[in-house]
Amino acid sequence: MLQNSPEIDELKVEQWALLGGTNREIARRLGISQRRLRRQCSELLRRSRAGRCLRLRALQWKEAEAGLSQMLLMLGKEELGQGQKKAPRLGARLHAMRLRMSRVRIADHFS
Repeated sequence: MLQNSPEIDELKVEQWALLGGTNREIARRLGISQRRLRRQCSELLRRSRAGRCLRLRALQWKEAEAGLSQMLLMLGKEELGQGQKKAPRLGARLHAMRLRMSRVRIADHFS
């Protein structure tokens, strides 16, 4: 290791990863390269970020169980695929109607 290389404080890495910090942000705060951060802390970063996601999910679930309707809707969309289906655009419907009408006019013309 180079003598001027700062020591990596793994507790800070973990805390910043739990807060959602990117590799770039964490490396800058520590005064090291992103490459060094990835090389020396990739497992810690992975575990911290996974823990963050699980904690967030637990908090969301707690809110949903308390009856918060917005959270129930969001989880329903994510977990159960209950999102609203998009209605076809009016422009596409009008185009289809015009096409059918023009076909009817052409058929009437040849009858």
